[in-house]
Amino acid sequence: MRIVLSLLLCVCLHAQGRSPFTVTEKFSKSIYRANASVHPWRESTISALVRAEVIHRMSEPGQHVMTGAVLLELDPQETNLQKQQILSEINRLNILMAQAELRLKRREDHAKAYSPEEIEAEKATVQNLKAQINTQTVLLQKTELDLGRLKIVAPYSGLITQVFVQIGDLANPGQSLIHILGTDLWRISASVPQKIYRQLLVGQSLSIMTHPGIVTGLIPKSIDSSMPEVQIQVSSPTDFFSGMRLILEIPFMEKQCPIPLNYIQKENRGLSIRLQNLAGEISNLSLDGETIQEWFYPFRCEPLSGHKAI
Repeated sequence: MRIVLSLLLCVCLHAQGRSPFTVTEKFSKSIYRANASVHPWRESTISALVRAEVIHRMSEPGQHVMTGAVLLELDPQETNLQKQQILSEINRLNILMAQAELRLKRREDHAKAYSPEEIEAEKATVQNLKAQINTQTVLLQKTELDLGRLKIVAPYSGLITQVFVQIGDLANPGQSLIHILGTDLWRISASVPQKIYRQLLVGQSLSIMTHPGIVTGLIPKSIDSSMPEVQIQVSSPTDFFSGMRLILEIPFMEKQCPIPLNYIQKENRGLSIRLQNLAGEISNLSLDGETIQEWFYPFRCEPLSGHKAI
C-alpha cells in the first residue's frame, strides 16, 4: 500500500511540474580485461653498406645481444687500399695546382709578355684542379665513413633470429647480413569495446604486468574486426617475448548518462519504478526517502519503446 501511495504521489507531483526523483551522474572505476598479444616494437634486417669479405662472425641465431654489440666484422683491406689511392691522388693534384697557381701569378705579373687568352687558360686550369681536389676530398670522406661501416653492430638490444653470411663470404652493398628482433621495447595489441576505446588517449600511461606502458596507437575497427584496437608500448628485457599472450587490464570509468524527466517511466510489474538508464548500468532512485533500485537494459541510450512517461 505504501508503494502504491508513493507512485500516486509521483504522478501528482509530475503533473504539478515537480518530481520526487533525484537523478545524478555517477562514475565507478572498473577494470576491463582483454586478450592481448606481444610483438617486438622494432625489428630490422641489417644489410651491408660496403663491398668486403666477412672475416669475423660474433653472433648466432637465438643469441641475445645488447645495443652496440659487434655482430660481424668485414675485411678493411680493400677499403684501406682505396683510401691510400685517394690520398695519393689528392697529393698529386695539390702539386699540380701549386704549379698552376705559380704560372698564373707569373703571367699576371708580366701581363705584357702573355696574351689574354693564355692568362684565361691558366685560370681555367687552376679552377679545374680545384674541382678535382674537391671531388677526391668527398671520396675520401666516404671511404673513411665506409671504414666505420665494416663493423656491424646491434642497433638496439635484441634477439638474433638469422645470420645470412659465413666467414669468407663476400658481402655486397645491400646484401642482407643479420635479422634482429628488438627486446627492449614491446608492442602489446588488444581489441577493446567502443566504450573503452573512446576513453583512451595516445600518450596515456597504463600498467602492464607491473611495467609502465604508454598508449601509442588507437586503430579504428576495420571490416575484418568487430572491435577497435589499442596498441601499448612497454619496455622490459626479460618479462616479455615475441608472440606472448597475456591479459591486458585497462582501468576505465563507467558513467551513467544524465536522464531527462520524460525518460522516467512507469511499469506495474511488481509495483516498481523503471528509469531508462542511458549507460545501461544500475543506479539508485530516491523516492520519498526510500531507495528503489531500477530495472536496466545494457547498452541502451534511448527511451524504451512501448512505455508511457509519467
